[in-house]
Amino acid sequence: AAVTAAGYTYTVSTAEDGAPRLEVDTAGSKAQEILVEFYECNPKGACEDIMIWSWYSVPGLTVDKINSWNQNGRWTRAYIDSDKDPRLEMDINGTGGIGTDALHILVNTFFGMDEEFATNLGL
Repeated sequence: AAVTAAGYTYTVSTAEDGAPRLEVDTAGSKAQEILVEFYECNPKGACEDIMIWSWYSVPGLTVDKINSWNQNGRWTRAYIDSDKDPRLEMDINGTGGIGTDALHILVNTFFGMDEEFATNLGL
């Protein structure tokens, strides 16, 4: 619901470990792919941790641009993945529970940072 409230659509899939995953439609983003992955899920389907991540195709990107993002930003981290593509990630820890309002704020934070990251990459 938080992804939908942020203005994005998604399809539900399953990760290799059997945990649920949301494949977010990138029509509202400059990212190649955006995923919401769930971790530490119990048999009832409640999960303790969430990671939202996106990646971009930016040929010739330098580590300096990524390092600058990490030095000046909060909430997210960026790196160059094994395919030499920039990736942005945000972890959400829900151990003990997380309220709906807080979850919406955190998901919106990621999507806002995702837009800023794309701009920072020159997209």
